[in-house]
Amino acid sequence: MRTRVLALMSLFVLLGATLAGAAKIRSNHDPNFDFSKVKTYRFKLEKGHPNEDLDRRIRAEIRAQLTKKGLRELPAGEEPADLLVTYAAGSADSLVPGGWFVEYDDWSGGPVLVPGDLSTVTGGLLIEMGDPKSGKLVWSASYIMRGNNPGSLQVMASNAEKAVRGALKKYPPR
Repeated sequence: MRTRVLALMSLFVLLGATLAGAAKIRSNHDPNFDFSKVKTYRFKLEKGHPNEDLDRRIRAEIRAQLTKKGLRELPAGEEPADLLVTYAAGSADSLVPGGWFVEYDDWSGGPVLVPGDLSTVTGGLLIEMGDPKSGKLVWSASYIMRGNNPGSLQVMASNAEKAVRGALKKYPPR
């Protein structure tokens, strides 16, 4: 009986870990902007996310993906870039009543369902590109992940490069 309970609990943990990996990707663009003329970009801000390692990883993957798409990064101070790129990454944890948990009851000798609270972590990445001439946003994409296990936030942070690749699959718009 105890083995069955442990197997069930392991299944719930694995399910939670897979949910953290599931993602929704959304993108939007200005249909009047001519993306065929875009050859260069520059990061709008020198620093992004406060976690320096995460900022470095996200920027490196943005650079790699945009290079694959034929874009060249211009250093600050050089000629005007065709696009200004920025990103935001973050997460929120919400706790709601509900859910059932399996516990082993010493008195009855069997598994017992116990009501509890559900914690859901939502994390994501938003990449935006703007036209430096008009100051308008011309393209954006978000990669949103959800998870409900204790390690969801770590799972999401470890998938930062995957999130960048997922979001930039939508660039250029077709």
